[in-house]
Formats: sequence, structure tokens, C-alpha cells
Amino acid sequence: MTSQFRYPGAKPFSTQEQPIFFGREKDIENFYRLINIEPLVVLYGKSGLGKSSLINAGIIPAILAAGKYTPWVFRFGAWSADKKETPLNTTRERLYERLPKTFLQKLAPKETSLWAYLKTQQIQAAGNKGNILIFDQFEELFTYPEQLILEFKQQLAEAVNLTIPQRISDVLEAGYRHKNPPLSPTEMDRLHQPYTVKVVFVVRSDRLSLLNNLTDYLPSILRTCYELGAMKREEAEEAILLPAYQRGEFVSAPFDFEDEAIEQILHYLTENGAKQIESFQLQILCQYIERRVIEQKIKKIAAGTIGDPDLIYKNYYDDQIARLGDAKTQLAARIFIEDGLIFEEEERRLSLYEGQIYKTYGIAPELLRQLVDSHLLRAEPSLRGGYTYELCHDTLVAPVLASKAKRKAEEARTAAEKNRQEQMQLLAEERRKRQRALMLAVAGFFLFAVAAVLGFFALQQSQKAENAKKEAVEAKNLAISQRDTLQQTLDALREAKAQITVATTQANEEAYQKNMAKGKGEMQNGNYIGAILAFRAALLYRPADPEAGRSIQQCEAKMGNTELYNRLMQEGDRMVSSQQFIPAINAYQKALKLNLNANSNTAAQNKMEETRLLMLRKLAELAQAATSYAGAGYCDAAKKSVEQAQALLPFLKQKNTREEMRKLEAVVVKCP
Repeated sequence: MTSQFRYPGAKPFSTQEQPIFFGREKDIENFYRLINIEPLVVLYGKSGLGKSSLINAGIIPAILAAGKYTPWVFRFGAWSADKKETPLNTTRERLYERLPKTFLQKLAPKETSLWAYLKTQQIQAAGNKGNILIFDQFEELFTYPEQLILEFKQQLAEAVNLTIPQRISDVLEAGYRHKNPPLSPTEMDRLHQPYTVKVVFVVRSDRLSLLNNLTDYLPSILRTCYELGAMKREEAEEAILLPAYQRGEFVSAPFDFEDEAIEQILHYLTENGAKQIESFQLQILCQYIERRVIEQKIKKIAAGTIGDPDLIYKNYYDDQIARLGDAKTQLAARIFIEDGLIFEEEERRLSLYEGQIYKTYGIAPELLRQLVDSHLLRAEPSLRGGYTYELCHDTLVAPVLASKAKRKAEEARTAAEKNRQEQMQLLAEERRKRQRALMLAVAGFFLFAVAAVLGFFALQQSQKAENAKKEAVEAKNLAISQRDTLQQTLDALREAKAQITVATTQANEEAYQKNMAKGKGEMQNGNYIGAILAFRAALLYRPADPEAGRSIQQCEAKMGNTELYNRLMQEGDRMVSSQQFIPAINAYQKALKLNLNANSNTAAQNKMEETRLLMLRKLAELAQAATSYAGAGYCDAAKKSVEQAQALLPFLKQKNTREEMRKLEAVVVKCP
């Protein structure tokens, strides 16, 4: 293993990084078991939870260790008008660059189907080792034209069907009919020996419904699905601690964490237990800690070593931008990301097409590729072909907005400095004019003195002296006027500075009020995470504001009730599925009593009504059973059915139901 970080950061784990992939052991075990027992399996989950890492560093090593199958990983990429590769060609060329010669060529010399590729591999291989075809980011398939999708799904369906295609059987039958068998008995045996193939589709949760487009040829494609969720607390603790202990060719020496440091990290990642942990955030945070270990030669991480986690994500964004090249390129990337990929009013990510990005922001494909490689941006295949680009994770929204605010403030300071320089130039020009005026005044006074002395000697010079005196007075007046102009300019500058201060204060207050109003609205609608983000944004403008702090605490409390509500609703659903109607009603009633909001109350009430309908049906079934048992003389069974029906009555507020029960009781009484 070459020198590497113990924590990959924003990029997915590779297969070579399996020794440092921790925290997903249960998912590896469960998903690998599904692959072993099912021919088609779908892995789905939200973006950023680590689906590719699970495949690369978890499932593929497990497959290789077992030795029963050969794993093949495919990525189609998004379709574009100039793209020559098709999904089918990509799959075939990955299996074989060139189809080798076997006895299959006797039957179909030009056969290039997926079935032929897999069959050829079985014929050539020793034993009967199977194949597992893994299609990562499978949603990219649906960006291709319909004809190419049809071509792919037809051949994939034929390949997993495991029977000899009809066209091959026709050639065989024709040979036997003309008493010219094309294959020897041994070759016939090998032809009819089935190969083993399994298929894994990896897809984002929000694109899972696209798989319905394949059910015409692969009807069972959605039968077995496995959802990859966020990491649990104990899983995250393993993912933090265990890589730090490993020995090997890493850029850092082994190190450890104090318990307080682990608690600080988990507290931050879960927002004090309010949410589950996403591997994207964990890996960025831990790679930052590992860099600190290298720089400061730390052997044990203490809570004070970590610092402010929010600054870590901000620094991550700034560091990745700083690696892009010259200042001009960095500024272009900042403007594109900060102004184009975030809707600031709602603090959420936006996505843009590559053409929009180039036209609006002048970002070339090479710079886009750099931003994707640095894991600041994520390229998503568009169903119309090509890619759309968006910020790689919600975690970066706040750091990006903070950098945007800093950039805007710097731009404002630059503009103010430019304006100040222009004013200073005007003042300098006025100063030069004043100096010239003063020089004229001095010269005038000097001429006046000379004229006075010479007046004793030449009377005719007296008039000139008088004129010089007048010029001196005018020069003096001009100097005084220029001095007044200078004072007025200085006063105007002070007034402008005061206005800027007032405008900044007013803008901060407006931004504070806007974020507080937004937070209250989100809180009222039950979107407590959005509300917390808004209240935290308000604190940027009033850092010590008690109202925003109290609101955040209220949201965190509400989020705890939300988690309890969801757990009660899920518990009710599980009880209903196993026909435990009374515990289900109790769970829904507890959820209703939490009184989260109107929508949650309505959902709980609807669930109770649906459950009561099921109970009515169950009551009818029990009534019919009691009548049948009583008529046949099975009194104990009839009484038991009546008792089960009676247990449902307190939850069924219907008069006719109670009357029906009295009739049933009478039937049982008469039972011999």
C-alpha cells in the first residue's frame, strides 16, 4: 500500500483502502448476504452517504475473499451528443476487449451479445466461477436515448435469464435435422451447463423510480432493494478511532483520541443527537485532524486540539479554492459557486447545466473538472443528456455563504478605497491650486513693498504698486476660498463615512430580521433543521442575541419530539403489518399526543382510521369463524373467536358492531 491518508476526505474509498474502511460492517454483511441469495439486487441511498465506498472497500473485497465470483464494476457516464460509447458497448468491452474463439463461433460466428460474452468466459474458465456485474451510479443509463436503453436492457435480461437464446437453439436444431450436428457431445454438455451471474444496481434514492423503466424486461428488478442509511453513533466512533490505530504506509504515525475529543466530534456531527451522521462530513473532519497530527506531531487528540468544526469546513472550501491556480481563476470559481450554486435567501443548493455555467460565468470545462476532482462540486447526469453541477454537500452551504460575505465585504472595502483615492486626488489638486494662490499672494506683497520704497523715487510707480496690492488681496482671497472648499470636502467625506456606517447597521438589522422571520416560518411548518440554519444565520448579524439562541434550543427540543413521533408511527406500521391492531392504535395515539403540527396530527389520525377499518374486517372474520365453530359444535374455538372479537370493541365506536357481538355471544351460549 502506498503512503496515503487514513481518512480519504471527500472522495470515496477505493478497494485498496479496505483496511481503513470501518463502521459499515453490518451493511457489508447484510448486503453481501443479499447478493449471495438473489440474482438482482438494488443498493440505494441518499447522495453523500457512501454507496460507492461500500461497494469499493466493502463488497468487492468480500467477493474476492470468498472466491466464488468475479466482480466487475461498470460506470456509463452521462450521455452527450458527441459520446460514442453506449451502455451495452461499455459493458461488453469491460468483460472482454475482444471475444475469444470458442466452439460458440460454430453456432453464431457474429454473436456479440452479453450472453455470448458470459458464456465464453465460462467455457474458457476452469470450474464454474460466477460473475457479479456491479453498475455504479446506474441512474446515468437513463440519460441515453431510448433505443440505447432498450438495447441494453434486452441483452442484460437475456444474460441473466441463464437459458440458451432461441437463435442458438434454432441453429442446433437445424444441424440435427440435417444430420450434421455442429457440436460434439462434450461441447453440447458445456453449452447446456448454466453459468452463474448476479447483477447489482447502485442508484441514488431520488432516482430509484427510474428503475421502473426496466421492468418490462427485468420484472423483478425492484424485488430486492437495500437502503444504505446514515451512520449510527457507534459506527461513526469506529470509523473515527480504528483507522487511527492502523499500522502501515500512511502519511501519519498511529495516534489516539481522548474520550472528550470523540464526544466533541460526535456531538458536532449529530447536532447534539438531533440527526444521524453522514460519512462525507466525518471524513473531511477526520482528514483535517490527521493533517494536524502530521503538522504538530500529536500522539493523542484532545478536545482542544480540534478547535471549531465549523471553521474546518470553511477552511476546507477556502483551501480547495486556493489550489486552483492564479488569483483570477480562484475569483472566477468563487463567483460561480457563491453566486450561482446557492440560493442565499433559503440557504440551499442550486444546480446548473454546463452550458449555463459557461455562458453566465465563463467557467471552462477544464476548471469545472478541477472543481469536481477537488470534491467541491458534484457532476450529476441529466436526463436530457450531459451533466448538471452542484455543490457536493449541504455541509458546505454555510462556509460558502460565509466566504461570499467576506468577499462582498472585501469588494465593498475595495470600492470605498478606490473612492477614497479619487477624493484624495481631488484634494491634492485643490492643495496645489491653493499653493499657487499663496505664492501669488507672497509675490504680490513683495511687489507692494518694492513699489512703496520706489515711490519715494518715482511717483509714476505708485499706481503699479497699488495694482500689485490689489492683486495680492485677490490672491489672498482666493487662498481663503480654496481653504473653505477643502474644509467642505473633508466634511462631505465624514458625512459619507457616517452614512456607510448607518447603511451597514441597517443592512445587518434587515438581514437579522429576515433570517429570524424565515426561522419562525420554518419552525411553524415543522422544518426544524431549516429553522436552526436560519436562526444561526441571524446570529451572524447579532452574535449575542438571546431570542435566536432560545429559538435554536426550542427547535432542537422539537426535533427530539419529531424523532419520537417518527419512531411511534413506524412502530404502529409494524404492528399493523403483523395484525397487532390494539398496540398499533396505542402507538398512533401517542404520536398524536405529541402535537407536532397539523400535518403530523392528520397523519396520525388517518393511520388510526385505517387501522380501525382493518379491525372491522378482522371482526367480521372472527364473527364468521365463531358462527362456523358453533355450528360444528366446537364451542371452545367459537368462544375464543368471540373473546378475540370482544378485545377489539373498545377501539371500534360503532353501535351495529356491538349488536353483532351480542348475537355472536348468544350463538356461543347455545353451543352444545
